[in-house]
Amino acid sequence: MRGFCCVVLTIFMGCMMLPAQVIRERQVNPPPSDPPDVLLAKLQADPDDARARLQLMKTYWRTGDKAAYLQQMIWLIENRPESPILAAALNIADLDAADYSLAKAAWEGQLSKRSDSPAVLYNAARFMEANDPLRSVDLLEQARKIPASASLPTQYAEAEASIFAKSVPRNNVGNPVFPLSLEKAEALKARLLASSDAELLSLAGRMMATSMPGEDTRKLGMQLMERATLLDPQNPKWQQNLEAVKNPPMSNAPPGAVRIGGAVAEANLIEKVAPVYPALAKSARVSGTVEFTAIIGEDGTVQNLQLVRGHPLLVNAAREAVLQWKYRPVMLNGRPVAVITSVIVNFALKRE
Repeated sequence: MRGFCCVVLTIFMGCMMLPAQVIRERQVNPPPSDPPDVLLAKLQADPDDARARLQLMKTYWRTGDKAAYLQQMIWLIENRPESPILAAALNIADLDAADYSLAKAAWEGQLSKRSDSPAVLYNAARFMEANDPLRSVDLLEQARKIPASASLPTQYAEAEASIFAKSVPRNNVGNPVFPLSLEKAEALKARLLASSDAELLSLAGRMMATSMPGEDTRKLGMQLMERATLLDPQNPKWQQNLEAVKNPPMSNAPPGAVRIGGAVAEANLIEKVAPVYPALAKSARVSGTVEFTAIIGEDGTVQNLQLVRGHPLLVNAAREAVLQWKYRPVMLNGRPVAVITSVIVNFALKRE
């Protein structure tokens, strides 16, 4: 089960980082359904048809012809190392050690000749991410320093931040949640904590605070975002990132609603219903907090809840409880007003 979850999380984060150009290509130009002989004929007529090679690779992978699959991959690496198609072509998680070594050697050959190309560095980094994440972040940092990367600066920084962010979460026995060795995860985490790169800290921190499992990971992510604002106080982006996580946008907020702190709202709480601990969560030994952004109406009733974070097994129980809470109306200039605030519900298992 743990392995399945790791695969799902890895696929999810990998999809988040796909270049926009690749996504557009898939939407505008859906993959053809040509059989292998037609694709091979296309390549004989035009060896530079990278899209035909990509489709042929997919066909070889489905049929289990890994040798032919690897041959097409290496052709792309050696002849089109800068192509965004490679982001869709490199199914590196499925390569065995020998095939990975061959493909990596092809990449190293390209890097020795094309180290001034941000696109080549990026594609090589994404290829090496799963097996050699430290090498991957080195390549991404190198790509970010090249003036030619100015057109896609965030793409490279986000890719690097994603690798660092995935190194931090741990399961209940202290092992990485994502498919990384503990040694590599600890090395990446130490490097992140020692970094003075405000952009990297802000992006990785935001990913950790909003997209990664674990309360400790979320707290560390918030700390990294705060450090980014101190390292580069002249850049408003880092403070904006921090505020966006602290105060996520609330849909359906009534006109004139004011935002107040969670502690202030809690002081006005006059009727609090305790959540019913879900039996499935108990049996799975799931505990922690669920956080919402809440709209409290002029009459003090909870009118809307938007989930910020929380374990899926706990969210519904927390929501059902909070919707029954009642607050003392907040007064502004002598009149009650609707408010937006944060609400945290704690689920703690009893020691047995």
